[in-house]
Amino acid sequence: MLPTHLLTPCSMVRHLSSAKCLAVKVVHLRSVSSFQVLSNKQADFLSPVPLMSTLSLHFRKPFSSGSEHFISKDNSKAAQNKPVAFTDSDQCLLFDAPGVLISQLTFAESKAMADQKKCRLVYTHRNKDGLLCFQLQALWSSKTLAASKITPATNAETSPSRNKLQKSAVKEFRIHSKVGDNDFSVKLNKMKSLLLKGKQLKVHVAASSEAKNGKTALVLIKRFTEELGDVCQIKQDFANDKETCLTLIPKETVNQSETVNQTET
Repeated sequence: MLPTHLLTPCSMVRHLSSAKCLAVKVVHLRSVSSFQVLSNKQADFLSPVPLMSTLSLHFRKPFSSGSEHFISKDNSKAAQNKPVAFTDSDQCLLFDAPGVLISQLTFAESKAMADQKKCRLVYTHRNKDGLLCFQLQALWSSKTLAASKITPATNAETSPSRNKLQKSAVKEFRIHSKVGDNDFSVKLNKMKSLLLKGKQLKVHVAASSEAKNGKTALVLIKRFTEELGDVCQIKQDFANDKETCLTLIPKETVNQSETVNQTET
C-alpha cells in the first residue's frame, strides 16, 4: 500500500471505497475543492484537511444565524408588548374598575365611553390574542379627595369616656412582706400621685397572715388605709393565705359615679 501523500485522486477514491473507513464521510462533507492538486511537473497528491477545520466550517454559520434569529424574535415580542401609540381603529377590550369586561370596542369608542362616564382610560396590557386591554378608572375631583381624607366621626357621647378609659388604664403594684420601710414609703407616694391624677390602681400584697418580720397582710393594708384613705377608696378583691388583692379607686371617680346615680334616681 502506497503512503497517503503519494496517492492520486483516483487511487484515493478506490482506496476509500474498498476500506470503507471514516475518510468517506470527510470526502462526502468536503467538495472536490478540498483536494489540492499540484501542477503537472509535481506528483499528484491529496492535501489532507484537518478535522477541526471541517467541523468549524460546517457549524459556525448555523449557530450564528440561529442566535440572531432568537434575538430578533425576543426584540419583536418586547416591541409588541409596549406599544408607542394607539390608533382610533385599534381593537380594544374595555374593563371597568373591578376588572369586569364591558365590551370589545375600538380605541376611539373606548375614549368616547371614558369621556361619557367621566373616567380615565388606562392601558393595562396586550392579551394573547393581540388585543389591547384598557381599564376605566374614576377621576377624583378636589371634593372627592378632600372627603377621602376625612376620618369617620366618633360618637360624642362615647368618645370622651373611651379616651378617659384609655388614659386611666389600671396601674398594678406588687408589695412583698420583705419590703423595706423606705421602699414602701416610696411606693405609697407614687400611688398617691397617680390617684390624684385620677388613675385607678390594683395592688397585690404578697404577705401571709403570719409573717416573721411582723409585716402581715393586715399590717400592710392598715398602712394603705392610713396613707391613702383620704384620696381613694380601698376595695378588697380577694384574699388567701399567700396574697391579698386590693383595688384603689380615686375618690374623685367615686364622687362622680355617686352623682350620676343620684341624678338617675
